[in-house]
Amino acid sequence: MASGRARYGQVTDNRLEALLGFCVLAIAGAFLFVLLQGRESNANGGSYHVSALFNSAQGVSVGSSVSIAGIKIGTVTDVELTEDDYLARVTMKISDRFPLPDDSSVAIVTESLLGGYFLDVSPGGSPDYIQDGGKIFDTQGFVSLVDLFSDSFFRNR
Repeated sequence: MASGRARYGQVTDNRLEALLGFCVLAIAGAFLFVLLQGRESNANGGSYHVSALFNSAQGVSVGSSVSIAGIKIGTVTDVELTEDDYLARVTMKISDRFPLPDDSSVAIVTESLLGGYFLDVSPGGSPDYIQDGGKIFDTQGFVSLVDLFSDSFFRNR
């Protein structure tokens, strides 16, 4: 009879392990489904491309965030040097949910003192919106705190 109890306990443990394993797989599958749905909605959701020219695109790279008021509205898709005037052309992919007035401005800003750069868009007030392939003309490159400090220090001497 003791061996019967041991077998019954083993069967219960095996069923419990199988049930627990199934639950883990179901949760992992649900997580993967939600992750892929989010990626698919971004891929199939509408977006448009906008470019801007900067004197310096220091710190900006492909994948950098594009934000309005701290809310991500897009990402940087390309950073390149123009051949004719040697400016940095930054191309951004913006969600269609956020149409930008054609008099908007964009600045390269830092997330913290430790680094991390993103593009901060300030929407304008124009009734006309930037179309796919359009440009933002009012830009401001990154201003280094070290440069600001050294300029103010050496000017006062």
